[in-house]
Amino acid sequence: MENQFQPYSDPANLEAIRAISQEIILSVVPEEKVGAEELMDGLIEDYEDGLITTANTDAKISGGFGNVDLVALVVIPLVVAVLKKFFEELIELGFEKYKKWLEEHQEKKPQLSAKVDQFVEEQYTIISTQVKSTKSKSKEKVIKQTTKIVVKRKLGLSE
Repeated sequence: MENQFQPYSDPANLEAIRAISQEIILSVVPEEKVGAEELMDGLIEDYEDGLITTANTDAKISGGFGNVDLVALVVIPLVVAVLKKFFEELIELGFEKYKKWLEEHQEKKPQLSAKVDQFVEEQYTIISTQVKSTKSKSKEKVIKQTTKIVVKRKLGLSE
């Protein structure tokens, strides 16, 4: 597991994923704040284990959550997937190493910012298809835009 991005097992990564996800959810659907907080750690841990919770299905398929369709079901795995792709591309698997690396590679910020845009677009399509969330589909544009802004800010890529 050493050479894989660890969203749940690495405390620095988990803290950053929580903060980014909460900010996006509060911006897109503030009324889901409590539901998202309750589901967050489980969704992150499941994603690390290769599982993803689906929306609008029976309790057996959706991991016991029942008939639920929260934007958080897409946002949280989207944040994890984008960060995973981002860090794997850099071969710097997590926030601690990345912070040090970025100090020495400031000139790469424009390319990294473009990568975040690319990864959000790609991963949103993959995650939303798997989750099957009608609610997140109606908010697709704002979820993607907000995710790009918040992730770039957390990664130190925004001006």
